[in-house]
Amino acid sequence: MEEVAHLIYHGSTKLEDANTIGQYGSGFLTTYLLSPEIDVSGQLDDGRPFSFRLKREIDSTKALIDSMDRAWDEFDASTHVKEGNFTTSFRYPVTDKSVGTVEEGIKTLKQCAPFVIVFNRQFQSINIEFPEETTTYEGVDRVLLEEGLQIVKVGVSINGSLSESMYLLAESELTSVTIPVARTDNGAVCAPLEGVPRLFLGFPLVGTEAFSFPAVINSFEFTPTENRDGVFLGQSENETNLTNQAVIEEACDLQVKLIEFVTKRRCANTHTLSDIPSISEQSWFKRDWLQNQLSRLVYQVRQTPGVIGPDSALPPEDSIIPLSSEGTGTVTLWDLLSQVKVFRHKLPARNEADGWCKAVESWAAITDCDAASFVEGYDGSKLVSFIENTTKDDDTDIGTLEKLENILHEDVDAVEWLDRLYRFLKDDGFDNLIRDSHIVLDQAGYLDKLSNLFHDINIGEELKSIGDDVLDMGIRRRLRDTRLASLVDEIGKGELTNKDVIQEIVDKLEELCSEGILGDNFTQASPRLLAWLVNNEQWGHLTGFPAFSSRPDDGSCELLWLGQRGGEDVEVPLAPVKAWTEDLQQYADLFPWRYIMAEEFFTVMPEVDVWQTLSGREYVRTDVVVISNEPHGDFLPYEPLPDGEHKTVEAVALTDLIFRASVIDRVRNSQTRARLFWRFLTEWLIKRDPEGLEIRTAECECGASHRYYPAKWLVPVYRRNWVPQGNDTPDRATAQSLARLLRDSDWTLDVLSDNPIALKLLEAIEVTRLDLMRHFVVSDDKSRSELDETITDILASTGGDLSHVRDFVDDMKTDEDLPQHLADRRERRRIVCENKLLGGLVENLVKEGLEIEGFTVKRTGIGSDFEIEYDIIEEDEEIGIELSLKGRSWLIEVKATREQRVRMTARQAKTAVNRGEEFLLCVVPVGHLGTVLQKNDVRENMRFVQDLGPRLQPLCAELDTLDELRDDVTTPSDNDIQLEIEAGTARIRVDNAVWQNGVCISDLSTQLK
Repeated sequence: MEEVAHLIYHGSTKLEDANTIGQYGSGFLTTYLLSPEIDVSGQLDDGRPFSFRLKREIDSTKALIDSMDRAWDEFDASTHVKEGNFTTSFRYPVTDKSVGTVEEGIKTLKQCAPFVIVFNRQFQSINIEFPEETTTYEGVDRVLLEEGLQIVKVGVSINGSLSESMYLLAESELTSVTIPVARTDNGAVCAPLEGVPRLFLGFPLVGTEAFSFPAVINSFEFTPTENRDGVFLGQSENETNLTNQAVIEEACDLQVKLIEFVTKRRCANTHTLSDIPSISEQSWFKRDWLQNQLSRLVYQVRQTPGVIGPDSALPPEDSIIPLSSEGTGTVTLWDLLSQVKVFRHKLPARNEADGWCKAVESWAAITDCDAASFVEGYDGSKLVSFIENTTKDDDTDIGTLEKLENILHEDVDAVEWLDRLYRFLKDDGFDNLIRDSHIVLDQAGYLDKLSNLFHDINIGEELKSIGDDVLDMGIRRRLRDTRLASLVDEIGKGELTNKDVIQEIVDKLEELCSEGILGDNFTQASPRLLAWLVNNEQWGHLTGFPAFSSRPDDGSCELLWLGQRGGEDVEVPLAPVKAWTEDLQQYADLFPWRYIMAEEFFTVMPEVDVWQTLSGREYVRTDVVVISNEPHGDFLPYEPLPDGEHKTVEAVALTDLIFRASVIDRVRNSQTRARLFWRFLTEWLIKRDPEGLEIRTAECECGASHRYYPAKWLVPVYRRNWVPQGNDTPDRATAQSLARLLRDSDWTLDVLSDNPIALKLLEAIEVTRLDLMRHFVVSDDKSRSELDETITDILASTGGDLSHVRDFVDDMKTDEDLPQHLADRRERRRIVCENKLLGGLVENLVKEGLEIEGFTVKRTGIGSDFEIEYDIIEEDEEIGIELSLKGRSWLIEVKATREQRVRMTARQAKTAVNRGEEFLLCVVPVGHLGTVLQKNDVRENMRFVQDLGPRLQPLCAELDTLDELRDDVTTPSDNDIQLEIEAGTARIRVDNAVWQNGVCISDLSTQLK
């Protein structure tokens, strides 16, 4: 035999205790069963030896016990027992076949050794020697914590490497219960039990490792089974069963006590004390009894504060324990629950979530129920129900994102939280909850079933806005939120695309059309939808698109359709006015508003080139002139035509005005529109369609060739009565009717000047320019007769030479200053004539007044000038007055004026200088224009200035050098007499201050003396 292990017990064990080892330690010393016989020898502390042999004779426990009894007798005979410390040594020689089993047994021995020391105070150490390893377990310390509770420290030495284990021990009269604990940097931790028998009778009852209890129970009152692999529980009502059952019941109470203690000390992993292993069937206990007892333990545990949360310890039934069947799902669920306000303070620590999940699941196994049936057990299903119940909108049974945000913490993104929830539910096998529960976020902020929601295949946000915000179609309510990445591959109710939504909106618009009243929802949705379709080049949806026009006066709307609707003869509508060319926009009022798209469409699509694209695709029109090829039967230049059918044999190119019939109807009843129409014809249309007025020739069905105008629009302009005449009956476009229409408008005849196309228009409607001008310029027959006479006089004045008339007209057109120049000349002639008349009158009155004073007055022929208002003079008609009295004579210059100054010519000034004191200036104020001269006023107001000659001498000197000085000659003789040069003419200005101090006529004779 080969020695493979050497086991030594050391302690204060009495010999009778050794007998206990012999009788009841077989479960612990399993290895001795592996060899036919074992020699046991030892030495007491006093040196006395002992020895005995264990021999296995038969394979039964009873025979084994009998063999051990005989061994005891041998031991007893080999030594004398006395009080004191003893050392017992066992040697286990085994065969090679048993090495593997022995190694497994030694492993179990090492697991159980610390617990033997914890439960048996008599043992101080256990030494296990192996060829490669020596392990020693030694009781280090026992610390009393409170009554019935102590910490037992067990030292462990493996080949000299020391460590220490701790065990929390709860004791009562019948039993004791222990759990391993460990110290970490963060405090004490409840350690798991790994492979340790759960029942001890001083030594482990090997085979009870799977017993359903979360700690190790030791009782010296246990009665084990024959194989020492369990204890009888609930098998009968005998004392053995009752005692064993009492031990288990008491152990349950101790377990609760342990839970309370470790929770108060805030030990980590307290869930290990609550995790009850499931009941594995054994012959030595009755399942019903054990299940009932453990169910009571579950009830006690759930009511015992054991869940250490962030604030305090809570009983499990007041806590929230996340449950998950998936590996990391418990932590995932914990994360979700922790972000719910009402759950955060009821959860265990995050790193203990999985342990508590297993504990609750163990309770469910014990009580034959589902773990989620416990109020504290929260799985995906419970969380979903919680969401459904707490997020319901006040008016519906469906939850809202806003309500969800209210139950979550402020820093939590509710959408991201939901996305994590869906992922957890899918991973944890709750796909059905996503499909059938109101927890999936739609795009309107509601929580609905996935089975009710479509997958959004990149639907445009503008389409959703039109459908929901304007038409109240609930599109977003049918689409799951696109931010939910976890559901991207889920089908739900199906898929919804842009095409689907567009068709829904169009159908809705047509439904609104059928109601007859185009309300705000229609008039808002239609432009926005059209803009989206155009911007996204969805041309296929534009044919027959429901649009609208807007009445200018009251804003009421009328339906119109884009493009040609299938099978319907409907004109393509005009684009909004602002999409037209700028020169055309001013004529918008001519066209019927019901065929013009409302300005709302241009507001959402203000790019003119976009409208040009639509026009090019024939959905709308941006031009009012259209071109067609068709047979033509209106031969205006040849009318009236002979009787018979008249139409071109072949199709010819024609231009026309869209909605021309409606246009004519609009203008014939409105003078304002009719004037605008004439401007449109003469200022825009003939420029847009110049070839329309070029006479063409085509073969007619009658066999002849006729001339025609390609402008089809010309026919109603010529034939129809469209020119309003101030009564209910409009007239055709004649020179008289057009002149009457246009006379008081801002239209002028200049439009026809040098405009051959306009003249062709007049020719086509048989109106001559001269007739139009005659009727336009004058409105009555008398004036028209005078105009004819004037024109005749003009022709006569040129001797009938029309070239002179043409030259004058050309000058009037090309020289813009010529009309004013001629007007100025006419005015100048008038003033000169008036001045001559006034001057003569003043001269006579002055002459008469002087003669009354006794002076002799005669005309000299020079020096007389009358400055009236504009100082206009005729140099060759200057008149001088010579005054004589008693042999003396004076030359008088008479000036009549309505201003505060008079002016003298250079000639008059030099005369004054040469004559010196013999020159008198006579100034006569004549009042404002239109004043009738009175003789007494002239006599009273006339003044004579005697010393003017000397005062003018400096200015006259400068006049001599005028050619050299020109503009620099500004030096005055004094402030009241100055030299003025205007348009190259030099004059002397004499202000009123000079003559106001002059001599009146009554004092003149005295002064001259």
